[in-house]
Amino acid sequence: MLKKGRSTLFLPKGSNPASTKLQRFWLGELRGAANGQKGLPSMRYNEVASQITSLSNNERLDFIARAARLKAAVDALTAEEVLEHLDYSGLIPECFGHGSSDEKLYAKYCDALLARALRELGLKARSILEGTDAAPVSANGDDYSIVGDAKAFRLSRPPMHQKDFSVEAINKCRKGATFAFLVCPLYQYPSKPNQIYELAVKFNVTLLSYTHIGFMIKRGPEPRPSLKGIWKEIIDRGSIQGELQRRKRRRQEGSWRVGKSLKGMRDPDSYWRAFDRAMLAWAIGNEAMWEEARQAAAAPVPP
Repeated sequence: MLKKGRSTLFLPKGSNPASTKLQRFWLGELRGAANGQKGLPSMRYNEVASQITSLSNNERLDFIARAARLKAAVDALTAEEVLEHLDYSGLIPECFGHGSSDEKLYAKYCDALLARALRELGLKARSILEGTDAAPVSANGDDYSIVGDAKAFRLSRPPMHQKDFSVEAINKCRKGATFAFLVCPLYQYPSKPNQIYELAVKFNVTLLSYTHIGFMIKRGPEPRPSLKGIWKEIIDRGSIQGELQRRKRRRQEGSWRVGKSLKGMRDPDSYWRAFDRAMLAWAIGNEAMWEEARQAAAAPVPP
């Protein structure tokens, strides 16, 4: 379990993500298959891998047609099913070969799920099927636009460097969009100071997790208020800079130097405290509810 009172999103030291429900799920609890019809039925979260494999084996379809069928299945999800999928999203099944059609289709599934989830939050969102230089996901609010990318990683090959997250790449895909963001499993973000936090602030790219999105869908008020305040508060850097200033005041006089300032900009605790405050101000929830959601995301599957 995650320790209460911790401000970081990550599993505690010594924890093994392979023991989580995510790993158990992908290792042997897959059921269901695609039925070969023009469109797929609404699929359960535990049918994703098998349906992707079935689509990949359908030689009558090219990649775009396969991705389109997968997207149609995601678009048919109910709100409750979206929440179930978000609990397991972003973890590439180990049975998929590296660089395989299965793996690429899984990336399209994550993008489609992200777009579907954003629609639950009141945005007009869509994901693209073609491999272009456009952002994988784009959405519009009442008075702003946003682009995003849903990241997926393997437990056997967790992200290590900023290039794995492609913060700068999504920034280049804005094409005039007001905001940009990245989503990945909450425990895949670095738990120690890392350049991705510095780049997120530099390029005004919001980082969040599938668990954050699920929490906002579940706890968000109805009708949905604008999410602009969440993107703006983080992206304007005010919250993060304020957090860094508070850290600075807590230090002894003269101990805050340029090098430590840059290190502070890379600090995950400062970043996630700022985002969590903005999210909880928007949602009908409190820190205890969010702590419970984070713990549930990392809870092992019962034997």
